[in-house]
Amino acid sequence: MSEHAHNQPSTAPEWQCVLICWGDKYGVDIINRLASSILAHTPRPPRLVLITDREHPGLLDGIQTVRFPAFWLQPPLKRAGCQAKLVMFEAGILSTDLPAIYIDLDTIVMGDVSRLLSLQETPSTVAMLQSAIIPFGPLGRLRHRLSQGRHYARGNSSFVVFHPAHHHAIAERFRALFAEHPGFEFRPMIADERFISWAAQPHMKTIPNTLAVKFPGEFMFFWAWWLYVRARALGASTPAPTGGCHTQRPHDQARETAGAARRRPDHRRKRPCAGLEPTHHGPHARPHSPVLRAGSLNYLHPTP
Repeated sequence: MSEHAHNQPSTAPEWQCVLICWGDKYGVDIINRLASSILAHTPRPPRLVLITDREHPGLLDGIQTVRFPAFWLQPPLKRAGCQAKLVMFEAGILSTDLPAIYIDLDTIVMGDVSRLLSLQETPSTVAMLQSAIIPFGPLGRLRHRLSQGRHYARGNSSFVVFHPAHHHAIAERFRALFAEHPGFEFRPMIADERFISWAAQPHMKTIPNTLAVKFPGEFMFFWAWWLYVRARALGASTPAPTGGCHTQRPHDQARETAGAARRRPDHRRKRPCAGLEPTHHGPHARPHSPVLRAGSLNYLHPTP
């Protein structure tokens, strides 16, 4: 494991917070802002670990950097499916002494992230936001078993709670399947969150909406329909937004519709949202909320 250790917290950490960055989309200022927010909102400072493919001059003191193994930097794994994120389960990448919480970089912390650790019923538990109708738990496991793995409950990997010591098999299984299916013909391989959900299905648990929600479902879902109507009124030809689609979520469709209405050629471009604060308006807004993600936009409820 290639690692560059910065100054460590004065007290021994009880958990580790994992960040992943490849390419140059996110600068060191965004990484530092997220790390600072995590530390500012928790009474239990974590070990901060950044898995990356390059040096980051100016990185905040206290962050450990771990280099990507070459396997996870193959071009097919760095595309829309973000399979490179599965590196967090690779043996030798994360220390196995502490539980871990992975957080996407386009996140703004507004509460104590360490509260997610309460979801770990056993060291084998993996917790994520739910992204499909089939729920994690007995029903999802039953359908997974009866369908011999063809159907399973799925989550969103903006936040992943797990213990590194118990889930190296996720990365190992992906490596083996990628050798057989380099074109992702095996459907659970098409995205990191699908593969985590499939590989760890017996141990999956939902991060409840009392702790975290997806921003589009909380603030934007109903606006998607308004944007569609507005676009059609202006003569745009776009499909109506519908929920439950993994490859094109409602907020993506809302972006497309709004972009078509305004004739913006770059409407699908995903921008980091540094410094964004949620606006708590409308009947579906939750005024008690702590991690806002600007890509798919998720947030956790703040510490009481």
